[in-house]
Amino acid sequence: MNWTCKLLAVALAAVALFSLDFHARSSAATELKLGVEAFKQSAYAEAILHLKKAVSLDPENLDARMYLAKAYVKQYVPGIHTPDNSHLAEQAIDQYQHVLDSTNRMARIDSAKGIAELYLHENKFEDSKKFYQMESDLDPLDPEPYFAIGGIDFDECTRRDTEEGAKLGLKPGEHPNPKNPDQKKACDELRAKNTPSIKEGIDSLNKAMELRPDDQGAIFYLSLMYLEKAAVECDDLTAREEDQKTAGAWVNKIEFGVPVKARKSPFRDPDRQLGAACGGTGSGEFRGTGEPYDVAEAYEVYSAIIPIINPNPETHTWFIRIDTLPMGRGSLPPADPSERAREEKEEAPERKLADIALDDYSKVNAKRWRLQRNFTLPKPYKLVTPDEIKTIFPRHFRGGSFGELWIELSAVGFNADRTMAVVYMAHHCTSTCCCADGKSFLLQKHNGKWEVLSGVECWIS
Repeated sequence: MNWTCKLLAVALAAVALFSLDFHARSSAATELKLGVEAFKQSAYAEAILHLKKAVSLDPENLDARMYLAKAYVKQYVPGIHTPDNSHLAEQAIDQYQHVLDSTNRMARIDSAKGIAELYLHENKFEDSKKFYQMESDLDPLDPEPYFAIGGIDFDECTRRDTEEGAKLGLKPGEHPNPKNPDQKKACDELRAKNTPSIKEGIDSLNKAMELRPDDQGAIFYLSLMYLEKAAVECDDLTAREEDQKTAGAWVNKIEFGVPVKARKSPFRDPDRQLGAACGGTGSGEFRGTGEPYDVAEAYEVYSAIIPIINPNPETHTWFIRIDTLPMGRGSLPPADPSERAREEKEEAPERKLADIALDDYSKVNAKRWRLQRNFTLPKPYKLVTPDEIKTIFPRHFRGGSFGELWIELSAVGFNADRTMAVVYMAHHCTSTCCCADGKSFLLQKHNGKWEVLSGVECWIS
């Protein structure tokens, strides 16, 4: 009888434990669902509360940890170095680190990339490169980590250039005079510091291009890295000249700031038709009434063009105007219907897709939209209102004191299946460069990546 009672007690305890575990997991699933719903509605503070409960109830739930990490990232503001902001980064990294301990390869790749980006925004460059390398080890065929490492190496070189140049009283872009003993010594010291970064950067960017031969960002940064190499040749003028020629050769591969595909643009008259996307000037102030712009593919397009249009390599933070420019004013004047009907019979499919994207561009830009923090960029960025732009760049919206850049964007026009896109972008860089321009672009999605087919200069200053 005693053994029967004991066995019954053990069985009841097992059932109780199973019930508690089931209840906990069921509650975790509920909290995860609530957290994901809040996340998708951009209610990130609410999402964090639910996701933290989900993680505490089921610590092995990778989805809960990944969403929690991303919710912290959404609250984080790149380029703002305050204790509260840095704590958000630390909390996100902690969740990513737990996922890195799992056996889920894709989740580990996403976590390594997430940590690398956060360390980059926190100016912890060596830590950032370490996790980009980890991402590359997990996914050797992805060129993005190599590109990121090359970009970090370039930024580190330019930072040292600026520091040493300031000590010597050199102007931006001015080389040390090898006949001046102090400048010659400073240049030799700078070469010793920068050479490892230059070598690593060039090697990494070349690897990126081996994996993606038309990598537009890699082409741009390779030209800059060779200019960095030229800058520390010091008294070897022949080597400096060769490096400058190599940099120039890379620059010559770029048109409108980006490589343009060799094949013909699908537009009959690219300058005229794509020029229609230049539209108006987007005058008027944003007052917070624009609807949220939540088109995921649009942010892929933005993230493809912004890094390669930037003409100022010293940019630290991209300030992006939060409201889109209402530039759509219709495309071309209406043609003779009978002529149009004849043309459509002979029109190539690719041309039709481009025309559809241009027509959609005109429609979607009939009003302003409010951009969201859905960009994927290699440098810190911040969405700002026109009033904030005036505060940051008081000199008639032009320039800044630390190499910043501010950007204006249109909404993106797409064809029906979103494989072609038309977009306008204007940039205004620092007063030391006195550069600003606006361009419209036609892009096509190829193997999951957006590539520029053609571009038109709308204005330049």
